[in-house]
Order: sequence, then C-alpha cells, then structure tokens
Amino acid sequence: MASQPFSRRYIIREYWPNQPAGRVREGTCIIGENILFGIDGFSRLYGGSAQLSEINGPVSPAYLANTNPATDVVTLTGGATAIADIAPYQHIMIDGLLYCVRKVISDTAIAVTPNPATLSVNEQIWFLPNLHGITRQKPERASLYAGNAVRYREEAIFAVGRGALKIGGAPLVNSLVASSTPQVAYPIPGGTYDVRPVGFTRAAAVGLLPAGGGTKGMPAGKYSIRVSKKRKGFPGYGLASPATITTIVAGQQLSLQLPPLDPAEGQTSFIVWASSTEDLITGGSAWFMLGEYNYSAVPINIEYTDGELGLLYVDDNFPPPPSSYVITANDRLIFAGWGDAPDASGNPTSPGPGIAVSKSNNPEAFSPDAYAFITPAEEIVGVKTGKPSVRVSDSMVYFMSMSALNIGRFTDETPSRFTCSPYAMAGFTHQYSGCVAYDFFYGLAGSVLMRTRDGTNIETEFSEPVATDFKQIVNARAFVEFDPKNGLVVIFQANAQRAINGSWQTKVWSFNARTQRWNTPVILDLTVCGVAMVAETLYYISTDGRVYEWDALVPGGTPGTIVAYVGSGFDEVGGSQYLKTVSQIKLTANLVNGTVSLYKNNNEIALRTRVGPLAVKTYTSPAVDSQMHYPIWRPVLKVESVAWVVEATSRAGYKFLDVIEIAGTLRTGDVR
Repeated sequence: MASQPFSRRYIIREYWPNQPAGRVREGTCIIGENILFGIDGFSRLYGGSAQLSEINGPVSPAYLANTNPATDVVTLTGGATAIADIAPYQHIMIDGLLYCVRKVISDTAIAVTPNPATLSVNEQIWFLPNLHGITRQKPERASLYAGNAVRYREEAIFAVGRGALKIGGAPLVNSLVASSTPQVAYPIPGGTYDVRPVGFTRAAAVGLLPAGGGTKGMPAGKYSIRVSKKRKGFPGYGLASPATITTIVAGQQLSLQLPPLDPAEGQTSFIVWASSTEDLITGGSAWFMLGEYNYSAVPINIEYTDGELGLLYVDDNFPPPPSSYVITANDRLIFAGWGDAPDASGNPTSPGPGIAVSKSNNPEAFSPDAYAFITPAEEIVGVKTGKPSVRVSDSMVYFMSMSALNIGRFTDETPSRFTCSPYAMAGFTHQYSGCVAYDFFYGLAGSVLMRTRDGTNIETEFSEPVATDFKQIVNARAFVEFDPKNGLVVIFQANAQRAINGSWQTKVWSFNARTQRWNTPVILDLTVCGVAMVAETLYYISTDGRVYEWDALVPGGTPGTIVAYVGSGFDEVGGSQYLKTVSQIKLTANLVNGTVSLYKNNNEIALRTRVGPLAVKTYTSPAVDSQMHYPIWRPVLKVESVAWVVEATSRAGYKFLDVIEIAGTLRTGDVR
C-alpha cells in the first residue's frame, strides 16, 4: 500500500457559502459569523456597535391591529386614523415583527408585506423610527416614521413623511411634524427654526403711481410692476402678483406701494419684477428681476434702466405637490412619489410615479415643465442620488418602484428639465432597498443583490457567492446602505433569527466593493428598522429608537469581545476514493479562547450546523492582543475528506485567523 505526505495551508479571504459540496474553493469559507476580510486578505472580527446617546423611540397609537396569515390586509380597531398617521412604504411593528406598509386602504385597513405571521386580535401596533442623513458635510442624523428630510445648501431643512422630525435624537425647537405636504424649516437666530409649508402662493397686486424726482432718465410710457413673496436670507420665492401698470412722463420714477407681508407663509421680503423700456406701449409683456425689497408700509420710489434688470420672470413658481420623498441633486430639490388618483378637489396625491424638480436657485418653486414620471407609472418606493454618469455632467438619480429601476438625469434645457428612463425591470420594496456605493447603485431585488453603473448594464454575478444565504432574505425587512469607511455595501436582515433567550436578531451581510469579496454574516442582538450613511460613517437604528454606529472599534480603545467562527468546505485531498490520515494541525490566530473542530466525509449538514464534529481541540491564549502560533494538535484521524471550523471569543475589531495548516498522509494505493 503506497502512501505519501500531504499538507494543506488555508488562508481565508472570502465568504462563499453556496460552493458545491466537496468542491473547496481556495481562500473561501462556506460558514462563518462576525468575521470581516480586509483588503490585504487578513480576517478580523466585527468591530462591534457603538450606541449613541440619541434616541427616537417608537410610538403606538391608541388603536389596535388584527392580523390574519391568509391575507396581507391588517384591520385596525378603536377609532383608527390610518390615512393621517401612516404612509405607504413606512415600517411598522406588530407582535415583534417588522412589516412594510404597501397601501393605506382606509382609516381602518392597511395592506402590508410580508403577510402577517400569525392570526391575532387587538395587537399593539408600533410606528418605527427611520434614519437618514440630511447633509453630506455634517454628522447629522435625522429620523421620522416615514419619508425623509434633507438640508438645502446646508441651511433650510425640507421634509415629507410622517412623524416629528428629530435631528440627533432631538426634535426641532419649533416642531416639524411631517406629512405628505412638503414642509421647510428655516433656521433663525438662536438655534431655532420657523416651520412652513414649502412654496409661496401668488402675491397680491401692488399699488403703482408716477412720481417726480427721477434721476435715471426713465423714458416716457407705460410701466408695470409685479412682486413675489420671499423670505430674507433664503433663495426661494413664489408666483408673482398680477401686473400693475402706470404711465409716466420722461424723467419721472415709480411710486410703489407693496402689499402686506404674509406671515402665515413665512414671508419677510419681496422680489420686484419690472417691465423694460421695450414694452413702453403695452406696459408689460415680460418682466425682469429688479431686486429684493424689504417691506415698507409707506410707498417707496423706484427707478431703473434696462441694464439693471436681471432674470426673466416665468410664471411657473408653483409649490411642490404632495410627495413621499425629498432629495437634493445638482443643486436642485426633488420631491418624488406623487401623482396617484387625484383627491375630491382634483389635486394630486401621494404616493405615485411623479417627480417634481425645483427651479434653479429657487428651492420653493416647481415648474410643471420640469415634472417627470417613472415607467411603468407605478408608485415610487424610494429614491437615491448617484454620481454623474460618463455621458452627462449632472448627477444621476435612481428611482425605485415595485417592478423597475428608473434613472433620472438633468438636461441642458430650461427651466430645469429632468428626464427619467426605465432600466432594470427589477422590483424594490421600500426606500432602504438600495444604496449608492462609489459609482454604482446596489439594489435588493427579489433574492438578488444587483448593481449598475449607469443603468445600461445590470450585474448580478458578484452576488452569486451568497445566493444560498440570500434566499432567506425578506425584502420588506431588509435594509441596504454603504459603509464608506470600510468600502462595504451592507445588507441588514431584521427578524432573521431568534436568540437563545427568544429575542429577535438581525443578520447582516456585507460586500467589499473594493476587493469584490463577501464577508461572513454579522449577528446583532436587536431588530434594525433604519440605516443611514452620514459623514462617511454607517449608522443604524433599532426598534426601540436607539442609534448605533456600525463596526465602531476606536483604535486604541478598549474593545469588547465577540463570539465568531469560520469554517472551510470539505477538502478531498487528491480524491475521496483515497483514505487520508490527518496527523497534525497548526493554528496561527489571535484568540482569547476558542476551539478547532474537524468534520469528515462530506457531512455538510453537520458542518453547517456545527453539530457532531469528529474531533475538537480547545485553545486558550495567555497573551493579550497578540497574534501567535498555537501548539500543534496531533489528532491522528482517518478521513476521506476533511473540513474544519475555528470558533472563538476574541476582541472586537482585532485580527482573528491568520492561517490553519493541516498535514498528514495520503494512502494513494488504498482506493475506497
């Protein structure tokens, strides 16, 4: 009987759970938990979650919920007011489980996804906090119960959705309670805000008379003036008043009586629009910006030359329609998710397929000429801003719906035209179903994580290594976001599994967008209900309203400990027909304490469940925070194929496993 020595050296750089049984892919593992793989190939433990001081707790209305697994409809009892309280595609919790509201049917009925898990009567319903960044420059985390908020030019805050807006866990001094009607919070001295609906209604007409004492030599003829409502210190303004015409003789000026301010809309000044000397016969067919004027209770005299006139007025400074989401792109505000069936007065409603883009330098004016709609014309469930494409200089905007990904782009046409085209016919569930990482959009569609750079080419091959795991994902309970600190696209699956004590846990997968490799899942002992990338850091919020930083180990700090494991596939070492004797195992790692377990003969069920290993070796590290060679283990085991699992309690964020070396003899003449 011939025999020869064999040696295997395993360095794990990637998680690949769905590789075929008996086909070990070099440098991969098929099971693991709480292990991240670095750019240089080393493995380390998840750095732990740092709880922040901020909190935006869930709220429970006075009414209750009845559920039935046979239907997606949840009925509400006890004087429910769902139309006012709940927005489509927000997350709620019933009996400890997350649901995404698909439709608000009436005040007493909502449709949810997935179908309720159990038959229940009079269950408490919870509105859950979400999480989002409102600026790209400041570490501000905002939270609502539905929708989102953004800062425009790092100043005023625009919001749509449901619930009281909180920033860093604290409500605004003058509370902003979000609804489908877009609202703006203007910062005012002292750190407070003035909250108003977005946009201004048409101003009242001015009083206009000729006046003497002119010094600019205005020609004789008819002149007309219009004014728009404005707020001092901010660029937005509204529809202009009806034109008022007066006739002057050469050398006179105009006496202008401004209408009263409209404090209900937050107005504190006026934009004055004036006709030019080209309209002296008609008194005005076009008006141009003369400037911003403070209110005066007494008439003011104005005079000008054509050279002092600026922007041409276009009568389309309308407030935005009711919407589901708001973002900024290309220095414009975009309100998305409107245009469903109109209300009883014929006005637009939310949600829907509509997109409204603000005018240039006027975030409170939305021209119907710049409206766009996704295809197919269904409700927008989320929107993300991307980088400029290679073909145009303006930002791309990704609109998610239940059956497609649409990409919006700005054009060079005026006033602020915006085009939107369908690309991937892939369905998304809510606003956290996708993210933008570097120059790619990543989206969770069905059980596949897809990506695209510009919509033309849809890639899914990169997610094949975790296809087996992703079959477990329930999209309504999954949240996708980018971790730029580590270059990871992170997918949080809430209600993924139960802990030993019965509480729900969240399972987290992450894809390294730089190395194109997957990490093992991370387990969080809580239920995630919102995620956000803020100031280059990834945060998440749990159902109790607490905010955490993802992978938060601080260099030089005192790390906690985390239980982790990693396991190889089955190595047949020359073929399963030959018997092998495993005679020694050498481990180089950084463990507080741990074990190496061996499994044999392609028993993948035992390996994946980590039940019934062939042999186990226990290690305890006397050193602190030092990577070391552990003593050789000499198990002397006869196998046809062998797999191993290293499991340990170790320090969060620190290196875990460097290499495991297995040696023995192969009986090449002994065919099984």
